[in-house]
Amino acid sequence: MIKTHELITILDYISKIMSHYPNKNVDYALDDILLLLEEKHNQNKNIKPIQTKQKQPSENRMDNTSVIQDVIEDEKIKNLIDNIEFKDMLEIEALLTNTELFPNIMTIRTLATNLGFKISSRQNKTSLIKTILKSIERSRIDRTIGNRTS
Repeated sequence: MIKTHELITILDYISKIMSHYPNKNVDYALDDILLLLEEKHNQNKNIKPIQTKQKQPSENRMDNTSVIQDVIEDEKIKNLIDNIEFKDMLEIEALLTNTELFPNIMTIRTLATNLGFKISSRQNKTSLIKTILKSIERSRIDRTIGNRTS
């Protein structure tokens, strides 16, 4: 059996490791750590890295991390993510429908996953925008109700 102070130590250690992957999915962080460990192991043995069936962090995935980085690099989108709670719903909708900021559906999906929304891969651009807007609206209503009871 593990004791509570041992669990606290382990969780602190995990927290330090995961702090190197801000705003990333856990599976991305674990894949990256595994890749680093395999490369280190193979460097010690002077062997080429083993190709596994697992997806490497650099491969295209549903969250498409290279697109995530491109999207987040844009200053306007960073501003949108940071200040989304202070923006009007019509203003958010106008930003989401802006083709310069979000040229394709993948960029909107990336924004949604960064905001923490669960989305479906089958949604089209219009329904995805509506899902994001409704989720933001619901969270605002929930916060308003929660503040009234406290």
